[in-house]
Amino acid sequence: MAAELAVNRKLLSDQVYDLILASILDGTRAPGSRVVESEIARTLGVSQAPVREAVKKLAHAGLLTSIARNGSYVTEISREEVTFSREIRAAIESAAARVVTERAAGRLGGSARPGRQHAAGDGGVKVIVAR
Repeated sequence: MAAELAVNRKLLSDQVYDLILASILDGTRAPGSRVVESEIARTLGVSQAPVREAVKKLAHAGLLTSIARNGSYVTEISREEVTFSREIRAAIESAAARVVTERAAGRLGGSARPGRQHAAGDGGVKVIVAR
């Protein structure tokens, strides 16, 4: 009986956010296309309040551009912005990997050598140090 009464505890606005986000990422909503809250609410069978909240969150994340008294649109991203974002992400991921590797080597008493696997004490994490 309990399995039949599974309740989705996720906020309705979060569910709407996920659906709009998916439609942006899969290209259903093209860059520059208008996002009409009333149409989305009607399509999903929900009130406009959770849609409005989802649109605000997407605008805050930079995926939608809201123009006062004109509506919300899927943000258009230039090639330069994509290239810049990839470069920043690569730099952050590289720095994070370096920090994790250094911390793991420190927990192992500095014995980490390039190309060798070491099992860290917490959770059996394996670290491969490559230099």
